[in-house]
Amino acid sequence: MTIRPLHFQDFDFPHCMTPWRAPNGTLTQRWVPYGMPRFRPQVAFVTFYLYRRNPRSGDVEGPCGTGVCVVVPSAISNAIPHAYGVTSHHVIQAGASIIRINKRARVMQGKSSILTVTTKFVEFEPHEWQFLPGGDDIAAVDVTDSIGHEDDLLSGVYESDFAHLGFIEESKLTLGEDVFMIGLFTGNPGKQFNHVAVRFGNISQLAHQSHPVLQGNGALRASHIVDMHSRPGFSGSPVFVYRTPWNDLTAIDETGSFFPKLDARHNAFIKLLGIHSGQFIERIDAKRIETIRPNEPIRDGDTLAVQSSMAIVVPSWTILELLNMQHFRDQRAAREKTQRKQNAPKMRPEAAIAEPADANPSHKEDFTALLGEAVQSQKQGD
Repeated sequence: MTIRPLHFQDFDFPHCMTPWRAPNGTLTQRWVPYGMPRFRPQVAFVTFYLYRRNPRSGDVEGPCGTGVCVVVPSAISNAIPHAYGVTSHHVIQAGASIIRINKRARVMQGKSSILTVTTKFVEFEPHEWQFLPGGDDIAAVDVTDSIGHEDDLLSGVYESDFAHLGFIEESKLTLGEDVFMIGLFTGNPGKQFNHVAVRFGNISQLAHQSHPVLQGNGALRASHIVDMHSRPGFSGSPVFVYRTPWNDLTAIDETGSFFPKLDARHNAFIKLLGIHSGQFIERIDAKRIETIRPNEPIRDGDTLAVQSSMAIVVPSWTILELLNMQHFRDQRAAREKTQRKQNAPKMRPEAAIAEPADANPSHKEDFTALLGEAVQSQKQGD
């Protein structure tokens, strides 16, 4: 399996040299990140598109929504981790259960071959996706044995990268924090490969059990609210929250000087805030007659429903709740049982000396180097 974890460095923040005071009081210079992220290719590959099969024609249709790859480490040291596709439950309810991911491929150009980026479909039936009845607007499917092969361009989000309740309290995450989401722009989804779009905003409200919100699947659940425009296709998109040392004004000391704190736990991080579920609907009154289509005028006094810029985000900790359901625990246990057998020491009959199985029998090439080559060889545009 080749699923690369995301790193803070993948978001390629601009940096500047700034004075920095060490805990012992020593003054020096440090290279500090600031501003907005500038995404490296690996970031886009954390997402996938979702398609559905037409029940009449049998054709694959879409794309209809977005999903994100989430990784759970194996209980066996150095074993293949467990990978899951996670999206909005209402996207799966609409029949969009087929995953499309990016992959690298070599194509002939004249007498030589070049490395390029294309896609592949991994088909799942809607009933294979799991959700918690009456729970949040998320669904997941185990994709460990279906994706993550050598040519698949895929990044994964680990639990350590979740903005869970403990992290929110420790980092004092609050209103106004910077967020972005990565997902499907249906107006230009990409033909040759998944061509994702990114939207930016800020936290407007943090999820609270006492103030639930109606999510996209109709469930009334605690949800984050972010001030960020969206549109159909972004459902299921991962929403990340980030902070850099330059955003932390508590680093101003008693003299008025600014010495940024380089503490990844508090002010130099990117975390998965949650999964995009939908938009609040604004209801406005029409003020003048405007014909949209023949015989369907808008008249004074009519009420229109339009999407607002307030997006509903299912908190990331609910993903852990979903992946901890018995169905997934049984799958992980069965896979790890097989891994233990495969990794068990083998005895030489003539010497009775145990030899551990090779942890990397194929000696795979470096993922990042190959990805860079693929992206550089790719022609711009769809």
